[in-house]
Amino acid sequence: MKKILALVMACGLISQNLAHIQSSILTQDQLIEILADLELAKAMLYTSEDNKQTEIDNLFQEQAQLIYETHATDAVTLQESYIEYLNNPIRLQWLYDQLIVRLEKLLREEIIEK
Repeated sequence: MKKILALVMACGLISQNLAHIQSSILTQDQLIEILADLELAKAMLYTSEDNKQTEIDNLFQEQAQLIYETHATDAVTLQESYIEYLNNPIRLQWLYDQLIVRLEKLLREEIIEK
């Protein structure tokens, strides 16, 4: 009887954890926006030749944290979401295609504003 009860409790915990993980996965649109912001931050920081690499890496980490806060998420949720896409190459390819479209759109808007 104790084994059955333990098994039922274990199944309950597993399904609860899976539900939590699935609910914390970012949507494709959310992931695209966050990745676009991260790429823009990289582009601004890593093209600068004024700072040492360590300083640039630290600045990027600070910027990444601000980006996560802006999008009401965190690095763990981003990583879990990305892993979900890694497990499905077709979705991952679509995600990167959309990310490129988003970045190209931002670039066109920047060029038009100048």
